[in-house]
Amino acid sequence: MDELEQESVINKAGAKGLGIMELEFGLNQTVVDIEERRERLKAKLRGSGTTTPQMVKNIALAFDCGDIDIIFIPSEYKVKIKYVSKKGVPKNENDFKKAIQDIMPAHLVLEYLYTYTTWNFIKLETWNNLSGFTWQEVNTM
Repeated sequence: MDELEQESVINKAGAKGLGIMELEFGLNQTVVDIEERRERLKAKLRGSGTTTPQMVKNIALAFDCGDIDIIFIPSEYKVKIKYVSKKGVPKNENDFKKAIQDIMPAHLVLEYLYTYTTWNFIKLETWNNLSGFTWQEVNTM
């Protein structure tokens, strides 16, 4: 694969190719991390057309948020997005939220629900087993 072809493929492009794609999609170029830039571009590609629960799930996968549940409450004009397979706050959550806001109808309120490790899980461990971890790491095991 020659350099031009490589720079036009999101998963293989370097900073130069990603910069061109970001300009085409109207994304700001303030993000420095190459992987986060790729996630944003993939989400933009997956987020075109009518907003559906599957589209939101596809965008979550592009940002490596794991599996999510979509809970729609029509009487409250609310959509809840619950992270179910990964615990804690996803690494690139701000860009994920921005991508969702870009595709979601403006009259809907978005709410994000997180999953953390419960005390019932931690009770099965000894403090010795957990002493090498930070509280943040234990909270998202």
